[in-house]
Amino acid sequence: MAKYISTVRECREKIVSGGLVAFPTETVYGLGGNAFDPNAIASIFETKGRPANDPLIVHLPFWEKARDLLVLNKLQNEMFIILANKYWPGPLTMVGPAIKKIPDSVTSGTGWVGVRCPDHPVAQKFLRECDLPIAAPSANRFSHVSPTTPEHVMKDLGEHAIFILRCGDDKPCDRGVESTVIRLEEDGSLTILRRGAISEFDIRQIVEVKVAENILSKTQKYDAPGMMLKHYAPDGLEVTLVKADISDTLLKNYGILDFGGILRTYRQNAVWYYDLSEKGDTKEACQNLFCKLREAEDKNMDRLFLPYLVNSESAESSLHNTLADKFYRASGGKF
Repeated sequence: MAKYISTVRECREKIVSGGLVAFPTETVYGLGGNAFDPNAIASIFETKGRPANDPLIVHLPFWEKARDLLVLNKLQNEMFIILANKYWPGPLTMVGPAIKKIPDSVTSGTGWVGVRCPDHPVAQKFLRECDLPIAAPSANRFSHVSPTTPEHVMKDLGEHAIFILRCGDDKPCDRGVESTVIRLEEDGSLTILRRGAISEFDIRQIVEVKVAENILSKTQKYDAPGMMLKHYAPDGLEVTLVKADISDTLLKNYGILDFGGILRTYRQNAVWYYDLSEKGDTKEACQNLFCKLREAEDKNMDRLFLPYLVNSESAESSLHNTLADKFYRASGGKF
C-alpha cells in the first residue's frame, strides 16, 4: 500500500533501493524512479498501466546535470542554453538525443529523451537529496486526469507500494497543467510536442517554432508524453466538446465545465456547472482544470460538456492553446 511521507531522506532511500516516489512539482505530481535503473522504470510503467510506447521525462535539479544526459550538436546546444537560462527551473521539457546510459524503456526506443528542472521547492530538495536523474510521468493511472494533490495520487495509485511525498500545506500544484515539451531539432529549430504551462506565444518571442500534429496511432512510438488522442479523461463520464448549439431539452443528467461563460446558456438544466475562469483568464483556468475534472467524477452525472476552443497563434501570452488541447484530449476528440 502507498504511504504518505514527509521527509526527502526517506524518499531518497526508497529511490536508491529501486522503489518509486510520487513528488510534487509546480505542474502536477510525478511518479519518480531512478532513470538509470531499468527495473525501476519497468515498475513505473506497471504501476501506471502505461503503454511502453509512451516515453518518460527525466527530472534534475540543475540544467548542467540535465544537459549531461543529452548528446547535442552545436546548434542544439546553443538553443538548449538559451531556453534553460530563460525557463529553468520551470515547466519546460526539452527533448534531445539521449546518452547511451539512458535505458531504451525511458525513451520508448526513440533514442531521444525529455529533461527538465522543476520549479518547486520540495521537488528541488528531493532531487538534490537523491542526486540521481529521476524519470517521472504524472502520478496517476494511465490516461486518467493528472494529479495535482497527494490525495489524487493516493486515490489512483494507493494500492501500490509507493511513497507519496507531502509538502507541508499540500496545496494543489501551482500551474495545474503539465510542462510544455519542446524537441531540439538538429538544425537548431524547435518543435512543440506537447502544449503545456509555457505558452506558444512566449516561446515564439525567442524563436519560431513548429507544432507537432495530433498523433492518433496507438502503436506508434511517441516523441513525448501527452500526445495520445485520449488523455486527462474523467472516470465514468462521456466527455463531449460543444462547437455549436445543443438542444438541452433532449438531454438529461449532464454537467458543464465551462470557460469564460461560453456554455452559460445551458446552465439551468445542468446537474453541475463550474466555470474555470468567469473572466476568461487562461492561467486561472489551467490551474483549476484537473482538479475540476476529478471533481466532476463525483457529481452523479453521465455526460460532461466542455466548450470547443479554436487554436490561435495570436493568443498573446495566454495559455489559450494549452487549454484547448487539454479539452480536446479529455474528450478524445468527440464533438
